[in-house]
Amino acid sequence: MVATTITPGDRKAIGQLVNLHPALVDTPLGCRVVEADRWPDTFTLPRDGRPARSVEVAQLGADREAMWQWLKLADLAELVGQLQSRVRACPVDEVRKAVTKRQLELPRFSPALTQAIDAFVRDRAAADGAATTGMLELVRVCTAPGADGLADCLCRKLAAGLPEHYWFPEDHTSQIREREAALSPTLAWLRPSADRMGHIDFWTHTTFSLRDRSERAGDESRTAALNFPPAQLAVLRGAVAQQLPDHLKQRMRSPNYDDFMRPLEEFVLAQRLTRAALAGRLGPDFPLSKLLDLEAQTRRFVATQPTVRWEPVTETKEQAQTQTQPRAKAQALYDFLGSADAGAAKRHKAYVDDQTRRQRERLPVCAAASG
Repeated sequence: MVATTITPGDRKAIGQLVNLHPALVDTPLGCRVVEADRWPDTFTLPRDGRPARSVEVAQLGADREAMWQWLKLADLAELVGQLQSRVRACPVDEVRKAVTKRQLELPRFSPALTQAIDAFVRDRAAADGAATTGMLELVRVCTAPGADGLADCLCRKLAAGLPEHYWFPEDHTSQIREREAALSPTLAWLRPSADRMGHIDFWTHTTFSLRDRSERAGDESRTAALNFPPAQLAVLRGAVAQQLPDHLKQRMRSPNYDDFMRPLEEFVLAQRLTRAALAGRLGPDFPLSKLLDLEAQTRRFVATQPTVRWEPVTETKEQAQTQTQPRAKAQALYDFLGSADAGAAKRHKAYVDDQTRRQRERLPVCAAASG
C-alpha cells in the first residue's frame, strides 16, 4: 500500500499535489503520514540559511541539489535534441538564454554518487545499447563553465538529434518505506521498536524511464531507479533520528514523541500483519474473515481531521521547507480551486482553517490518532 505521494502541480496555482490513500484522508494518521513523508527533505536540505548538522549531511544535501540540476539540464537537452532532430540546426544564442533563464548549472556529484551513476549508466548501456544513455552521458562530457560553454556543448553533442530510444531522468524523490522483515514464530516482525523507527527506512532515489523520440514520453513498463549509496542513506537516517525529537516538539507541537510516532509505527505493523494474513502466511487456521469484523468494530474510533490535498506555489525552496505560504499565492490557489470545483475549494478551506486554528491555539499540528 502506498500511503502518500507528493507530486508537482502546475507551478502556476498549485505548487504540489498531496495524494493520500483513501483510508487515510481526513484523519490524524493521514496528517502524520504526510508530515513524515517530508522528513528526508526537512532534515537534509539547506533551509533558513542555517548550516547543515555535519559535513556528511551537507554533502547529501548538495548531491540532492545537484540531482535536481541534472533533471533541469535533461529537460533542456531534450528540447535541443528534439529541435535538431527536425531542422538539423541549433539556435545556440537561444539555448544560452534558456540556460541563463533556467539558472542551469553543471551538476557536481560526490565521488560516491558519481560511482553509483557510472554503474547505472554502464548497466543501462549493456542492457539497451550505448545510444540509449547519451542523455545521461551529457553530465560527464559537458564540463565547460558558464552559459556559453554549456549551451555550446548541448548543441554540439546533440547535433544528430535524439536517438530513437533514450534513458531520461524523470524525477528525484525521497521516501519513507517499510523495512523488509522476515516472518518468524517469535513475532519479532510485529514487535514495536524503541525509537518507533525500527520498522521504516528512509530513502532517496532518481527514477528513469526509457523514452521514445517520437512521443517524448516514458514507457511505464521500462523504468529504472538509481538509489543513493547505502552510506548516504545511513546519513539520511541519522539526520532524521537526531533532529526529529526537537522537530516534533517545536514544529509539530506534539505533546510528546510517542504521541506522534506510535500511530505511525502501529500503522506499519498493521499493514505487515494484514499482508501476511492475506497471503496465507499465518497458516490455514487464521480466521481471515475476522479482519472484516475487526474493521467494522473499530471504525468508530477513527478520529477525523482535515488533511492537505493541494499546496500553493512557494516563492523559494526555503518557503517550501518552512511551509510558509505567501497570502497572494494561497489566495491564487483558493481561487483556482473554486473556479474548477466548489467542493475542492471547500475541502481546502477546511484544511487551512483547521491548521490556522491549531496554530492560534497552540494545538498539535496532527490531532490524536484515535478517539
